[in-house]
Amino acid sequence: MHVASAGFFDIGPDDSDSERVIEVPRTPPWLQPPQDVMPGRVVLDEIVHRDDAMVILLREVRVYPEGAEFRIRWVRRRRGETEREWHRWIQDRHMPPSNDVEPDDLHVGVRLADGTRVLPLGMRRAWQPDVEPSPPTLTVLGGGGGGGVDQYDSAVNAWLWLGGPVEGDLETVLQWRAIGLGERSVRVPADLLQSAPPPRPLWP
Repeated sequence: MHVASAGFFDIGPDDSDSERVIEVPRTPPWLQPPQDVMPGRVVLDEIVHRDDAMVILLREVRVYPEGAEFRIRWVRRRRGETEREWHRWIQDRHMPPSNDVEPDDLHVGVRLADGTRVLPLGMRRAWQPDVEPSPPTLTVLGGGGGGGVDQYDSAVNAWLWLGGPVEGDLETVLQWRAIGLGERSVRVPADLLQSAPPPRPLWP
């Protein structure tokens, strides 16, 4: 065995990319709320559905300069399922839905003050993924989740892009046929939305 000479791993400064400029791609406004804005928040904690095993809540609405984000939470507790059945149910919640069949999973939609029905982009059959849509649009994203052997807690965030300020009432419509939830709606009045603190930029 020999002692290596000092500096064996010293390969000198690496300035191969010191002048490299990384271009950050622009996030489409319909995809998610702006990341550099602190929204105004309206806390609701409205129970939309509750049975022996499941609770679904509309937690809050976050108001942005060009739309609103709806934060939905659902909690399921274990009620007699075997360990295999319980883990299979949790695993199914993480599997992406098929593009060919609309699943009996949680659906989220929004009705605007003028009666316009806004469905998630994935459900709009006329939408072309390679073409940027025009407002209003609705994008539903997972908000994370977790649990254990007796309870599972998850969140869903629905981003309503309006291309301008929120005007009038907003009505959130939920459906989850697999758990027996038909269409259920929660109306958020305009005056309540307007009472939220105005959205503020994180940087001036």
